[in-house]
Amino acid sequence: MTRQTDAAVTVEFLGLAELRAGCRCLQAKASSVKELLGVLEREVPPFVERAEDGQPQLRSSWILNVNGDRFVKGSHQTLHDGDVVLVLSVDAGG
Repeated sequence: MTRQTDAAVTVEFLGLAELRAGCRCLQAKASSVKELLGVLEREVPPFVERAEDGQPQLRSSWILNVNGDRFVKGSHQTLHDGDVVLVLSVDAGG
């Protein structure tokens, strides 16, 4: 069995997300959105909550976008080295 190594991704906080995070971006090692949510839970807790099954999930007021071209639908999406994950308020853009 081959284990996928953690990808180096950049997380950018845009608009209100930047104010809540207290920073514009952070670097993280994660090979999936699920792993990234664990990092965000430790580093910027206002964005993540625990689901009924105990797994971290993005709070409903936030949305993730990968590389500016696809919004994340589930936590099992794979991340690749060099990906940029945007954190936006669901109210962004009116």
